[in-house]
Amino acid sequence: MQRLSPKRELKIAAAGATAALLLSACGMGGGGGDEEADGGGDGGGGATTVEHWLWDDNQRPMYEACVDLFAEENPDITVNITQTAWDQYWSNLTTNFASGTGPDSFTMTVQYAREYDSLGQLADLEEIGATEGIDFDAYVPGTAENYLLDDKRVGLPLDWDIVGMVYDADAAEAAGFTHDQINQLTFDGSGNDTMTEFVKAMALDANGNNALSPNWDPANVVRHGHLPEWADGFTGQNGWGNLAHALGWEFFTEDGALNFDAPELVTTLEWYQSMIEIGVMPRFDETSTLGQHPTMEAGLAATTLAGSWDASNYLADTQEINFAWAKVPEGPAGRFAATNSLAGVVWTGSKAQDAAAQWVNFLGSPACQEVTGTYGVVFPAVEAGTEIAGEARAESGADVPEFAEMAAAGETYQIPSFVRNAEIRTVIQDAIWAIAAGADVQTTLEAANADAQALAD
Repeated sequence: MQRLSPKRELKIAAAGATAALLLSACGMGGGGGDEEADGGGDGGGGATTVEHWLWDDNQRPMYEACVDLFAEENPDITVNITQTAWDQYWSNLTTNFASGTGPDSFTMTVQYAREYDSLGQLADLEEIGATEGIDFDAYVPGTAENYLLDDKRVGLPLDWDIVGMVYDADAAEAAGFTHDQINQLTFDGSGNDTMTEFVKAMALDANGNNALSPNWDPANVVRHGHLPEWADGFTGQNGWGNLAHALGWEFFTEDGALNFDAPELVTTLEWYQSMIEIGVMPRFDETSTLGQHPTMEAGLAATTLAGSWDASNYLADTQEINFAWAKVPEGPAGRFAATNSLAGVVWTGSKAQDAAAQWVNFLGSPACQEVTGTYGVVFPAVEAGTEIAGEARAESGADVPEFAEMAAAGETYQIPSFVRNAEIRTVIQDAIWAIAAGADVQTTLEAANADAQALAD
């Protein structure tokens, strides 16, 4: 199976950069090299070093706290954590796997799991003993299942996340919107829904008019009403995917074919174009290179869709803008917030695989995740850790009850996983970028869907 659902058997193939990953699965070693210098390896009785990689700098401190706890129980194992930014992270994995110097363990996301497993990079955690003592019933439902690929357990869940709407609370109050009203926004793609009204009201031109005013000047915008995320690949995780699902869109048709040319997605992206045309959203070529969070911090936009992992940043005491969070808008098909979970995995080429298995086992345990919960950065996959994270967020003023409310109500959608993930991501991403720049939505999506389907077959 190449993805999560519906059930459809897909063939495995790889090309381009992914071929480099395949080469490294053929007997190359790597990772924890210290044990080799000590004449050890996992079974040699000497000190062992586990190299662990992750991409989120906000999460590094909480996992370093887990390293300290792990060291108390395993004094002969040293864990080194390396953090690099998202794009560089995946590039480094490809390069280091090909050269046989990949990390012993690393953080995995759902959308890449099948691709990396198909290329022989992910160890079966049950076979190497990494699942020993793990109570899978202790996890938030769905998180552990994400990494059970055709009966092979490739990862132990570390956390779960969900998307919501972040907005400038002072600007919303000035525009006449209460928090309860924002939590009840509706989206139907017509341009006459309350989501459209809200983002128009949040926009501001140099003369103090919002986009609901007949005097609105789209050529002289000082604050856009909504900041779109255009770099989500095929998931739409932080933007269009949430709105398209509210209209009834799904990633796959009933017979399992890709569905990126569906009317619901066409309508959603045409709505984005209409908001760009009137200046409520920035033009694609004017999108700030700062990134979503810094752009919002600079007051250049008043609303955006973002993940729960960013809540503590937006709600920090150091923020000059008074940000607040709300649920994603509801549509004719309901409310759907993107959800995902990360996992700890072990590289098949690791020379310290036994030690890496112990480390990943610890990462997936309540002992570690109840500690990570105290940082209030993520929602740990262990339910007890999620409860602790909620308490920590409340104490720090970063609590967003809407996240738990949407999750409890089942108002979520899971991003899919493909074997040829990188290639399919590129095809759909290029189409989304073209649409953001003004290309015809219908014909662009039809061509992209056909190209992506050819990769999936």
